[in-house]
Amino acid sequence: MNNTDNKDSTDNVDSTDNKYNILRDMLSFINIEFTDINTLIGTEIDRDVFLMPFVIDKFKNYQNDLKKKGYKSSYLTSLQKNNIVKQQFPAINTMRQILKCNDLKLKPKNQSLGYNKSTGSKIIKRSFIITPLSVENL
Repeated sequence: MNNTDNKDSTDNVDSTDNKYNILRDMLSFINIEFTDINTLIGTEIDRDVFLMPFVIDKFKNYQNDLKKKGYKSSYLTSLQKNNIVKQQFPAINTMRQILKCNDLKLKPKNQSLGYNKSTGSKIIKRSFIITPLSVENL
């Protein structure tokens, strides 16, 4: 009975470690380092970081690794071959979907920085905060 329990817990640890390493790799693309999933909660990420072409390229190049590690393109639309063409913000979508697989989510945050004096338009800073995925949001 103990043998089976150890095997099951080892399988879960390997799976959790694999997800942890994938998340760590993806967040390193946008210069976010963490040691524990709990320290990641509350981290604010500027939206403009996800829109940079080199970040989009890194996420695109990482797609095959995600598929090899068990993520399916039928479940995660960000892993489909045509996601760069079909999706407006492919890096944001990929990060959002991988975080959801780890019971986390990207919560959007809009902060008003005032108005542009010459045009009168509102200046908005857009960012995301990593928060836990609660049961009621499923």
